[in-house]
This record gives sequence, structure tokens and C-alpha cells, in this order.
Amino acid sequence: DPAAPTARAWLLDLQPLGRERPAALRLAWAAPAQGLERRAAVQASADAQSWEDVGIATLVDVPGADAASAALRQPRIVLSGLTPQHRYLRLVVRGGVFNLQGVVAELAVPVAAETGLDSARFTLQADGERAWRLDAGALLPASLLQVHLAEDNAVAPLRVLRRAEGRVGRGDAPWRPVALLTAYRFQRDGSTLQAPAQPLDGALARQWRLELDARVPPPAAPPQATLWWRAPQVVFAARGGAPFTLAVGREKAAAVALPLPTVLPGWEAGAEHRLPVATVGALAAQSAAPRGVLDSLRDAPADQRRQWLLWGLLVAAVGVLGGLAWRLCREMKGKDGEG
Repeated sequence: DPAAPTARAWLLDLQPLGRERPAALRLAWAAPAQGLERRAAVQASADAQSWEDVGIATLVDVPGADAASAALRQPRIVLSGLTPQHRYLRLVVRGGVFNLQGVVAELAVPVAAETGLDSARFTLQADGERAWRLDAGALLPASLLQVHLAEDNAVAPLRVLRRAEGRVGRGDAPWRPVALLTAYRFQRDGSTLQAPAQPLDGALARQWRLELDARVPPPAAPPQATLWWRAPQVVFAARGGAPFTLAVGREKAAAVALPLPTVLPGWEAGAEHRLPVATVGALAAQSAAPRGVLDSLRDAPADQRRQWLLWGLLVAAVGVLGGLAWRLCREMKGKDGEG
């Protein structure tokens, strides 16, 4: 009963969301010094008269070493069964005093097939006692990341980092922080609830690192992770007659990309999707033809070309000095002969 002395209730109006409905609610509250554990329920209604349950969760706040931090916090309530006709939500928290400060509605992140995203699931490799590493095997423009814990009723606050390659030049490429996420796995009414996928910015990366919050004990088994990315589309103009050969893997190939209106005269948005789709057969390795000096010079980056130019000027200067020295030596020998 929301009117019970140990329960508090709040009414949320979903009209600003239009026809979209949240997949979860994330609560913010004033953390008490002794921590808290509260039972929360969410009910939905179309008219604020009749209500139906759409989500329950246990809210947890375990205090950390100092008053400004929490060792463990579980603030999310996963929702199910909401429809566009549900305009109101009623949040009910039982179990004692609960100073609610704010509610964030998390909209569902689409990861279904209609999004056109490719995905792969990876078993993470241990990278120390409290960190794991994921090597995607290629540079991927990942737009979603979901972490799957191996244990039930577990919560893991994680720091996500990434880097493009394992090594750059003579040293390791630095890890770049990407996001903070909280992975969880709960059992409820015979079903497993997991944290949803975390949106990413789509920047190219090959390796990922997940660092567990130092205040949480490490899990007994390593987690898994799923990456979603949108495969790039390439529009090209073929010359000559079929069959055509697509060559990949040329190191330091020169960029020849052109704007779509140049390749497709009269192009308009979406016109590329009406073109015939090229498919590739089995990959066949081929020996690359030896590259000449001019090819190497053309494909080299500007910094390397400048370096080669400086070396060339140095060699030429040494040659000129050597020629002058040889000529001076001959002249001196000639004068000695005349004397």
C-alpha cells in the first residue's frame, strides 16, 4: 500500500516522451551514512486510476571508505510491459526513509536485426586481478557494448577504455577512457535480467579494457562482452568487364575516396542503396609485386618523405664535399710534382 508509513510514492508523467517508453528508471538519492536497502516497485496507468505492475527492484547503497563515495550502488529498475497508452508511472519505495533527488528514464537501445548492426560476443581475457581485455581482431567502429556477468545476483561497476592498436611505433598505444557502466545479472520470476547495452561513439578501436571498481570484489569467473558495429558500405565505379577483383590489405595505400555525387551523377540521399550489391567469394592470398622506389615514395606519409629528403640532401652534401676534397688533393699533388 503506497499510503503505508514505511512507503513513499512519486508520480511520473511520460507525456514529454511522446510515444516512446522507458526501458528502465535510474534513481538518484541522498546517500545516508549507514547505507540503505529498499524495495522499489513501479506501476503504470493510462488514466492514473487503475494501475498495473511493470517493474520491481532492490535498491542498494553500500557506503565506501569516505562519505563522498559508495562501495556499491544499484539504482536501476528495469521496466517491462509498457505501451504508448501508459501515460503515468507511480514509483513506490518501501522499507524506510528514502530521499529521492531525481529520476532518469532510460530509453531502450535498439540492438535488433532491423538496426543493421553486426555483432560478436567475446570471452574477456584476464589483464590483472581486476581487469579484462577484449581484442576484436580488427578495427571496429563499435557503437554498442554489453557486458555479461557469469554469476547471478551480481553487480560490477566498470571503467571502459580502448585503443586502436596493441602497439604504436616502439611502445604500447595509450588506453583512452570511453565510459563508465554498471553491469549486473539478477534472477527475477524465473528469468535473467542483465544490464542493457552501453551506447558508444563509434570511433575505430581494436582493443578494449574493462577495469573493475576497486571497492568491489572480483567475480569468480571472467565476464563476456558483446560488441555491435555498423559495417561500412563502399560505393565504387568498376572499369572494364566482369569478373572484377577486389584487392585488400595493401599497406599504406593512398586514399582515393571521392564524394558520392562525383561517382553517381545526380545523386540524392539514399540513391546508393538502389545500386547492385557486390559480393565476394573465398579469399585468396596473392603475392604482392615488388614495389619500386617511386611507388614507395608516392605511398609514404609526408613526414617520411621529408625525412628521406633530408637524408638525400645530407648524402648529396657529403658527395659534394668528397668531390671537393678529391679535387683539392689532386691539385696539391700536381703542385708538388712541379716543384
